[in-house]
Amino acid sequence: MHVRLYVDPASEASWRASRWLAIVEQARPIDVEFVLAPTAAGRSVARVAAAAGDLVGADGPRAVYEAYGRRRFALGEADSASATEEGLRDLQLPTFLTFAAGDTKWDAHLAEPPAEPLLIDGVPHSLPDLPEIPTGGDATALFDELSR
Repeated sequence: MHVRLYVDPASEASWRASRWLAIVEQARPIDVEFVLAPTAAGRSVARVAAAAGDLVGADGPRAVYEAYGRRRFALGEADSASATEEGLRDLQLPTFLTFAAGDTKWDAHLAEPPAEPLLIDGVPHSLPDLPEIPTGGDATALFDELSR
């Protein structure tokens, strides 16, 4: 089963959905693809993530998105630029990648935010309301309900 999640680095709802799907990915035979689709507020972080992909390969954008989100939403780091730089350090990636934040050439690697940011085997879905990140059986039950 293929799951595509369009992620916006500025959106905590997007972050929670990504964490939920990462949990489900460990328990179910699904392939989760994160696609960078930032709003204007998340564009600079998404550009840095795209540049990381250019440097380290296909896993780079997801790793940067996850590290940034952990800093920003799990640890509460308010400054986006600082969360980006510290996330790169967490991944042991060079902080010079932050140059990409202001470079529009990386926009070619970004998608437009779709109306429905979650696709399960090509079928669009709205993100579930996740006031907290579901874990264990709650995470898989929610996924199973959506993917019926």
